[in-house]
Amino acid sequence: MKCLVYSPETADIETSSEDYARRFSGSVGHWFLKVQEEATLRMLAPHSGATVLDVGGGHGQIADSLVRHGYRLTVFGSADVCRMRIQHLLDDNRCSFDSGDILQLPYPNSSFDIVVSYRLLSHVSRWPQFLSELARVARLGVIIDYPATRSINFIAPQLFRIKKRFEGNTRTFNAFSESQLLEDFGSNGFKRG
Repeated sequence: MKCLVYSPETADIETSSEDYARRFSGSVGHWFLKVQEEATLRMLAPHSGATVLDVGGGHGQIADSLVRHGYRLTVFGSADVCRMRIQHLLDDNRCSFDSGDILQLPYPNSSFDIVVSYRLLSHVSRWPQFLSELARVARLGVIIDYPATRSINFIAPQLFRIKKRFEGNTRTFNAFSESQLLEDFGSNGFKRG
């Protein structure tokens, strides 16, 4: 008799930690986060006041900016500990937080105008199911980041030991081709915007 064990995807517990936040604490990290924030706000600009679900957003990298610009934000994490870095927003009732299985989001179809997920896709082993869930709960669009196979990430597996020695807290990750992700989103009824 075979027994299948369901293992939840919990990569966002690491990305929601203070240790992970330190990776962005220097001038290069601050610059990177500023570029990410500005790009996100440009993509969201046509949807002023939209409802936004940030899956895996406990890292807080865009949460302050989204609520400051009037978006109605819900952050979703795989565990309650993922709320720690956004607790100040929760205490002020400026956003909400839910936790559970990122592969079975507890929301009806099209519950949010926009779904965002940064720092997570590359660490999710069942990524097609993850993208399907993001698309399912999004009414207008999904915004993700990912390491592209058409970049230095192509040789990342060979360089991982060096990267680990330099960064200390790095993890293995999946890289994606744009066509691969567009095909997956297309099968979920979305196209590149």
